Amino acid sequence: FLMVGAFYNGISGIRTHQFGIDSTSNNIANVNTVGYRANLPEFKSLFATSMSYVNANSPISNDYNYGSTIGSNAINANDGTYVSAEGDFNVAYSGKGWFVVGLNKNGAFDINAPVYNGTQQNYFTRDGSFSLDGEGYLVNSSGYYMYGINLGKIAADGTMTGTNNLEGDYAGLSGSNLQPLQIPKNLTYKPTLTTEVGLSINLNRTQNPKGIGNLKDENDNFSMDKFLTQDLNALMNAKGELLDPKNYKDINISLERGGVTTKYTFTYGGAENGFKTIGELMNLIKEQTGLTLGLKLDSEGNPSDCSLYLSNGGMQDVKVSINGKLADKLGLKSSNNNLESAFGSAIQGFVDNTEYQNQALVKYNGMIFQKNGDGIANGNPLDNPDGWTLVDSSGVPAYQGAQAKEYKQDELVISEGKVYRKLTNDVTEVTNPITGEVTIAAPEEDAANWEEVANATLGEVQEYTAGTTYAQDSIVSYNGILYRKTNGAGDTNPAEDNRGWSILSVASISSTQLQVPTYETNTEIYSDSGEKFILKTQYILVEQANRDVTPEVLERWEVRSSIYDGVGKVMISENPTISEITFNDDG
Repeated sequence: FLMVGAFYNGISGIRTHQFGIDSTSNNIANVNTVGYRANLPEFKSLFATSMSYVNANSPISNDYNYGSTIGSNAINANDGTYVSAEGDFNVAYSGKGWFVVGLNKNGAFDINAPVYNGTQQNYFTRDGSFSLDGEGYLVNSSGYYMYGINLGKIAADGTMTGTNNLEGDYAGLSGSNLQPLQIPKNLTYKPTLTTEVGLSINLNRTQNPKGIGNLKDENDNFSMDKFLTQDLNALMNAKGELLDPKNYKDINISLERGGVTTKYTFTYGGAENGFKTIGELMNLIKEQTGLTLGLKLDSEGNPSDCSLYLSNGGMQDVKVSINGKLADKLGLKSSNNNLESAFGSAIQGFVDNTEYQNQALVKYNGMIFQKNGDGIANGNPLDNPDGWTLVDSSGVPAYQGAQAKEYKQDELVISEGKVYRKLTNDVTEVTNPITGEVTIAAPEEDAANWEEVANATLGEVQEYTAGTTYAQDSIVSYNGILYRKTNGAGDTNPAEDNRGWSILSVASISSTQLQVPTYETNTEIYSDSGEKFILKTQYILVEQANRDVTPEVLERWEVRSSIYDGVGKVMISENPTISEITFNDDG
């Protein structure tokens, strides 16, 4: 019995060992086979019996095995080695899973309800060496059709529709119904119309300065209204530094006119002579000093150099000194600067019994008069209101109470907005019945020694008005530039008629070039026909935040969006789309 078992075990061992060698050699032979799954040979005992004479009561220690046989030739599911491939459609499967392939190009396979029968002829493989057959189907090297999820992005005519709907695509890919995948040879891509743009930007109010010419209206032209309403705290100087008027507040102007020096102080955010915008500052300076703080524009209405200028738009020369922290920031600081009047050569000293033409200008005792009609002067202009009109009294000194007793007969002064002439060399003294203090009556209170002769008035260059006929030597201001009428009377535009008008060069004080913080983005967008355009969006700081006032002032940026051609040169939009961004405490 033992001899027979020994022979039997030897024979079965040789046979199973041969099977293991065959399996290993097959694995070696397929080492370069794409998608091949190695076999793992496994063995088992052929049969066993118990040796009752060894230990009949033990369940294991008396077992005796008769030979070995093949247990299984299992497939190794571990990943193999990945290699690069030149095929456009070669893929590799990482981890657990299989490609589903089939012999029927009209077949299907439902993962959740698989049907395994001869009609479908579906198989599983790790071979990812796919290519396109003559009909555009994805097939492996054996001609089996690759199955997958069809998201319906390729139409019957071969047009592919690209949609930016990841959520919908992921939902479709989670389906279970697989079918052969086909890619048409003449695949065309359908353009996707841009309907929404997402931008992530960082606006910094201390960077990207650009000239104030970027303050534009809805027609993309420079907007003087926006410039005049621009808060100074949203402006930069030529160095790209914010003016910061909250900390650099004051502009002090010392003005000498008619031998008298007057000082003015203008304060950003102040209760008296206070301002916030450029326009408010211009109006204050005009009302208080008679000087013109303006912005020079070219013939098309755009800033010529983005700087302000301070000039004498009046009829008489003045001497100006300017200081203060904000004046320094603006570059307007000046000392004893002579600002001559543009009317200088047009005004002559008055001479009695002289013939004057209509609208002729003469100067008399610090005042300037204009002739009413042609004719010979008869007496001084002040005493001949029918023949003359007072157009400027800025050369008359202001009344000074401290020197009340020094005024002589026929001297002129300005007090409470009126021009007064001294009638005598005397004064009227007034005694306070309570304190006994003695004062001298002001001109408006002393009719015995003073007479009112005219309302104080400030003559200045008038703005050009279209359609108005201007006489020879008339002076007008147009776009911040002064013009004198030449070549006779006429109603032409000064900027367009260089024969009828000549530019007057007058002294002025120029500021730094003003800039505004900006930012710009350029985004490619597409029409439904696939044509590319550029969406340009510009951000311009309108106002900085101010948390120290009630209600708080929030930071504001104007946003201008326009569509340009594909290279960003020509604007396609009829007008820009203008909106505004406001930032709260949290940015």
